[in-house]
Amino acid sequence: MVFKENETSLALPLGKQTAYLDMISITKEVAGSDYYDLDLEVSWSGLPSKTNRWLTVYGGTIGGETLKVDYWDGSSWINVIPSVSAGWNNIDISGILDSSSFIIRFTDTTSIGDSSQNNYEIDTVYLNLWN
Repeated sequence: MVFKENETSLALPLGKQTAYLDMISITKEVAGSDYYDLDLEVSWSGLPSKTNRWLTVYGGTIGGETLKVDYWDGSSWINVIPSVSAGWNNIDISGILDSSSFIIRFTDTTSIGDSSQNNYEIDTVYLNLWN
């Protein structure tokens, strides 16, 4: 499978009906530019209403620059994990998840004039919802 910048769909190999995404290795490469920036969005929709709501991110190797997670509150991005570390990163989002959809984004901390390319591994991202 290949993800391409600015594409909203995923092409599956011939005969395959389902794609599972487990390990993500992110490298931002920009041809002809001296600046690097990471902005990867993940969204969920059709979420059930549950009492307990946790966001879980399992980080693998984290590049030399801090990787953070923000959530979209409908008008702006709000930081929820200031620094993703290797291993489990769990955050209670019960007070902020109040609809059937939820959007997060992964960003690097230097977003302007960043001349160093970094690599990040995100193994798992999921919402744990229960009563």
